Amino acid sequence: MCPRISTGADFDYCLANHLLATYGDITFSASSSSSSSSASTFTTSSNEDRNVKGTKEVMAFEDEEDEQPSSPSSSSPLHSCSSYTLLSIAEHLKKRISTAASSSFSCLSQGGTGSQSDSFVQNVSVSRDGFEKACKDVFARALSPVDRCLESNGMGRDEIDEVVMVGGTTRIPKIREMLRAHLNVESLNTHIDPDVTVAVGAACVVD
Repeated sequence: MCPRISTGADFDYCLANHLLATYGDITFSASSSSSSSSASTFTTSSNEDRNVKGTKEVMAFEDEEDEQPSSPSSSSPLHSCSSYTLLSIAEHLKKRISTAASSSFSCLSQGGTGSQSDSFVQNVSVSRDGFEKACKDVFARALSPVDRCLESNGMGRDEIDEVVMVGGTTRIPKIREMLRAHLNVESLNTHIDPDVTVAVGAACVVD
C-alpha cells in the first residue's frame, strides 16, 4: 500500500513552533495549575519518529462561520493561551487558512506569572503565506512518499490518469499545488471529501 503524502500532525507541530517563536513564552507559558515552567518546544524529526516535548489539550472551537475574535469585554469564555493548548490552536488555525488567506484566534494569556491579575487577551494570527514559509521544510519532504509509491509500483509520472485526494492534509492548498506540478496533471479529484475517501477506501479493503 502506498504511504500518505504527509500527516497533519507534522504541520501542527511546525505551526505551533512558529506561533511560539512569534508570540513568545510569555503568551504560551504553562498554566499555573499545571506548571510554572515556560512553554515547551515541539519537535518532529520525521513522519514516523516524532519526539514531542509537550502535550496537546483537546479544545472545542466554535463553528467557523460564527467565530469572531473575542474582546476583553466579551461575555463568552476564552480558551487559555498555554503550552497545553498551543497545538490545538495551531491545528485550528491551520484548518482555517486552508480556505482563507489568514486567520486569527483570541485566547487568554496569564502573562507568564500564572496570576489572574496579569492576564490579558492575546490575538494570535497567521497568514497562509507565513505558514508556508515557516513550514517549508515539512513541505519539502511532503511528496517523497509519492515518488516511493510510484517506484514501488513500477510506474512513471506520465502514467497517472487521475489523482484522488485522500486525508485531511490534502486540503492544504500548497500540498495540492505541489502535487499537481509534481505529477504534471491539470487537475486533482477534489470532488469527494478527503475524509470520506478514507472511509470508502477502508470499506473496500474490508469488503
